[in-house]
Amino acid sequence: MRSLTWRLSAALLLVVFVSVGVMALLTNWGTSREFQQYVSTGNHVMEQRAAASLAQYYEQTRSWDKVQAVLNRFIMMRKGRFILADASGRVVADSDNELLGRAVSGLGLPEGTPVISARQRVGTIFMVAPAPAQNRLEQNFLSRANHSLWIAGLVAAAVALLGGFLLTRQIIRPVRALTR
Repeated sequence: MRSLTWRLSAALLLVVFVSVGVMALLTNWGTSREFQQYVSTGNHVMEQRAAASLAQYYEQTRSWDKVQAVLNRFIMMRKGRFILADASGRVVADSDNELLGRAVSGLGLPEGTPVISARQRVGTIFMVAPAPAQNRLEQNFLSRANHSLWIAGLVAAAVALLGGFLLTRQIIRPVRALTR
């Protein structure tokens, strides 16, 4: 009879660990994916705000002269790199000051946001976000969220094991009585 108790307990243990493990991995994956989508959306919103500010700048000055100072303000608001190309596709401002004068077509940049002034495209702003590993605050958030998920999974496993042990005892008790 002891062998039946241990077999039921082992089977229950296996089911609990597989279930909780799969749940934890899927939740971890989903949280990471959704958080990356959240960061990406935030970057896109920032890029749109930058495009609106740059359009305003262009409407006032009718050129991209001295636009580097405007671009540098965006860096203070959001980590990452901002690159502004004029209507012909040449870089006129770069927050890292590396690509000035180069054509954007060969740089492998992500899709940019058009800068529109007087219903004409006068430029394109590109935001190159830092790699996820470079942004410490975002990494810390994901680490804490994932840590909390694993703790919740372990607590759920412990509760399931305790409940399973009690249930196994209740199932085995009548079987024992019959075999005596």
